[in-house]
Amino acid sequence: MADRESLKKLVVSRQNALEQKRNLWEAIWQEVADFVIPIREDILGTLLPGQKQGQRIYDGTAVGAAQLYADGVHSHLFSRVSPWFSLLSGDDEIDSIKNVRQWFQDVASHLYLVLSRSNFYDMSWQFIYDGGVIGTAVMYAEPDGKTGNIVWEAIHPGECYIEENVYGYVDTLHRKRKLTAKQAIERFGIDNVPEAVKTQYNLDPYKESEWIHAVYPREDYDDRSALAIKKKFASVWMYKGSGHIAQESGYDEFPYSVWRFMKCGKAAYGRSNAMLALVDIKKANIISKTILGAAQMSVDPPWNIPSEMRDKLQLKPGGHNYYDNEARLVSRVNPNINYPIGTDREERVQAAIERHFKTQYFLLLTQSERAKTATEALEIKAELANVLGPMVGRLNNEGSDKFIDMAFNIEWNAGRIPPPPPELIERQGQPIQINYMGPLAQAQRRLFATQGIRSGLETVAPIFELSPGSMDIVNWDETAKDLLNGNGFPAKNINDETDVETIREQRTKAQQQQQAMTMMMEGAKPIKDIVEADVKSGGKLSKALMPNVK
Repeated sequence: MADRESLKKLVVSRQNALEQKRNLWEAIWQEVADFVIPIREDILGTLLPGQKQGQRIYDGTAVGAAQLYADGVHSHLFSRVSPWFSLLSGDDEIDSIKNVRQWFQDVASHLYLVLSRSNFYDMSWQFIYDGGVIGTAVMYAEPDGKTGNIVWEAIHPGECYIEENVYGYVDTLHRKRKLTAKQAIERFGIDNVPEAVKTQYNLDPYKESEWIHAVYPREDYDDRSALAIKKKFASVWMYKGSGHIAQESGYDEFPYSVWRFMKCGKAAYGRSNAMLALVDIKKANIISKTILGAAQMSVDPPWNIPSEMRDKLQLKPGGHNYYDNEARLVSRVNPNINYPIGTDREERVQAAIERHFKTQYFLLLTQSERAKTATEALEIKAELANVLGPMVGRLNNEGSDKFIDMAFNIEWNAGRIPPPPPELIERQGQPIQINYMGPLAQAQRRLFATQGIRSGLETVAPIFELSPGSMDIVNWDETAKDLLNGNGFPAKNINDETDVETIREQRTKAQQQQQAMTMMMEGAKPIKDIVEADVKSGGKLSKALMPNVK
């Protein structure tokens, strides 16, 4: 554990360096926030609570497109009412074991319950919204000490300063946030806050002051120690005013989820749809502002008024242009405005903005639910999956995977997850794989995992008809499994190999018993016919066949 003065210097120096690096991004963040996401407009933290926002917006196309984008991605990745992920080991042989599959199912069911009773679905929408507009989104989760529920927070991008490791993963994050004196004492305890906060608590407990939460990898960590100050990632809370260290602890895993919508070069921060569309967004605002002025000019034009009539006419609203004219006429000024030119240009720019946010694909995905045939719906979803594949892949890698890891770690540390079966314990150190099951994931899986099977079977179907024996080259069990998995069929509903063998053995035995019964019945039929014939003959037939029997 470093002494507090050295720790203070370390945090302060890193904060200064991180602020200097992020300073280059703040201008473009502010622009996209001003025009696209007013709720995140306070990038520098200088706006007062309740202050007006969005005052630079004259065209709402980008605002609506960004919201539709966030709605579309969120609703097709995370669902409150249906399963959107499952767990597996990634080893087909182990995943086929029944008690392993049952453990994964139990853990997933528990995580669904944990997520549903928290604010996860609200915050994950904001997370996607931030990523699509600002380009960098940050999520933090921690357990509520009173209820045990997980509290999620999509952190304002303006509060976060990040840095990557050599492999391009974010492993350092400083968060500059405001806490009231009451919140600071609740979090750290009255004995751990500086005197300034204690004084403020007595005067005005709801007045805010700035704090820094610094999380970074420790060089001298000990993964065998249970002490928080020895864990892999350091966690330091510092009062910015005096540099007072209120808390030093740590995490086994990096506690933040940081998603960069698009990575360009070596920069730690990401770029977004809104940044790519910024030229069109600003153009649309200028055009809309101009058209609004033209519309006002058209319905409320200025007037030409003889100068001696000043203050004698009340022609409002509108401009008054005083002039000298012997005819002394009062007339309107004809602005000669051509609306179609302005509106056509406006519509083209608005369409370009919507293409940047891919709104047409989300509308198509919604329409696919009403498609005439299942094939049409599949084709629409496959097209969307193909277009959004790169973005969804990065979101899953830096966002969704981390969300599930965060929830799992919190619940595991709280002792609310049952121990894994022996087969998984033997694989200690191997990460659990996450299988996504939402509409977009299923569409991607159908497109890439099952398309080859479907196309192959359609191609060789004529050969199978001509030569049924050629069907023996296909392993139909594995083909059926791949198709079921590719279409999101629940793994728990697929029998393992032992159960399949048992079912087939029972079926074979039943068939053999049925065949034996049939043969017995067929063998007994001639005897029955002879007996009936003997009865009809009054026993003459039996006497003829067995003359020596009396």
